[in-house]
Amino acid sequence: MAEKKLTKIEKQEIIKDACELAKLLDSKKGIDLVLLDVEKLTPIADVFLIVSSESFTHSKALEDYSMNLLEEKGYKRMNKANIFPENPWILLDYGPIIIHIFMKEARDYYELHKLWYDAEKIEF
Repeated sequence: MAEKKLTKIEKQEIIKDACELAKLLDSKKGIDLVLLDVEKLTPIADVFLIVSSESFTHSKALEDYSMNLLEEKGYKRMNKANIFPENPWILLDYGPIIIHIFMKEARDYYELHKLWYDAEKIEF
């Protein structure tokens, strides 16, 4: 299957939506939020949003805010819901936007942001 090349307008819309989500999660006390443009580095997504939380309850709230905003904008979730109630890493795959919600210890362990060090950071 051939990869779909995004138009400049589609890419700008994805970036705009990701920035809106980043601002929302920041306002909900998301910690060390990073928005990365990974389009040129991987075919799986255009943008990664990485955020840490203070507790499992906080992670779940950030997950809910993310799902609500992106689904309101017409994005469809590509992966199944989190089946582990106290998972230290919640992954939300919305196609072009992938959200990683980490408990601090898990984020420190996996250092996902370091794996994508050559991705361009997106200011929000």
